[in-house]
Amino acid sequence: REGVRQARLPGTALFAAMRGFTAVAERLSPSDVVPLLNEYFSMLSAVTREHGGTVFHMAGDGLMAGFGLPLPADDASGRAVSAARNMITGFGKLATEWKARLGIETGIGIGINAGDVIVGDVGAPELPSYTLIGDTVNVAERLVQRARAGEALFSLSVSLLLAVMANK
Repeated sequence: REGVRQARLPGTALFAAMRGFTAVAERLSPSDVVPLLNEYFSMLSAVTREHGGTVFHMAGDGLMAGFGLPLPADDASGRAVSAARNMITGFGKLATEWKARLGIETGIGIGINAGDVIVGDVGAPELPSYTLIGDTVNVAERLVQRARAGEALFSLSVSLLLAVMANK
């Protein structure tokens, strides 16, 4: 296909997902759920940008972001971990407000992994999506599935990259 861009690049993938969101969505009306999601995604997107990341995908209650992608950054993993901390703090403020206003309880979990990813247009010709794919992304997604509310899990590869950056 013409105009399709793909590249294998080193970077860091971050996934964020709400905990308990299904119960919230079932309990509240759409007119309450949609503004919550908009607040949530606005906060996550702003934090991602503030740390030099790129939001690649938002669906349901999940966000996928890349750091050092598509443009390289030596400190991509450090940026992702810092972003995760700020996301957890920012979500805490939202959750406190939501509990007071709507009586709901929810949390956020985050998964982070570093390595090579494929960045590019993927999908049907009529609806390509600029996204990240590959094992690095899959591991980050598995980590977010295991993360409890208020928890950011990161892989050994992220830990090693953080150690290398700390020794520079």
